[in-house]
Amino acid sequence: WAMFGMRQHHDWTFFAFSLVLAQTIVVYLLAALVLPDFFGEAPVDLREHYYGHRRWFFALLVMLIVASLAKGWVISGHLTDSADLAFHLVFALTGVVGMLTADNRCHEYISAFTAVGIGTYIATLFTHLA
Repeated sequence: WAMFGMRQHHDWTFFAFSLVLAQTIVVYLLAALVLPDFFGEAPVDLREHYYGHRRWFFALLVMLIVASLAKGWVISGHLTDSADLAFHLVFALTGVVGMLTADNRCHEYISAFTAVGIGTYIATLFTHLA
């Protein structure tokens, strides 16, 4: 969906395309990190897996935010508008907090805050899709 919005961009450079690919690669790595590699006969403790990989997960989340901002800057020639930038910075800060703390209650708040934040982000900035 986001890449479809770039269909009118004709002045591609290798660096700009690399940033688009970097964003896609980071999303793939995040998806690969969410669940354990295999489900065998032994029970899998998803809480243990989550906290064992939380630093990598949230570091990749921050990398995704940086790649998103860099891609927008390189393709359009300027940083995104202030509302979009504010959402990016809040999500990046949330990622840093998630990376630095292992407190269960904090991660429960992070998941609820992020769900509401993403819904608000989409409702606020993407009401018109053209």
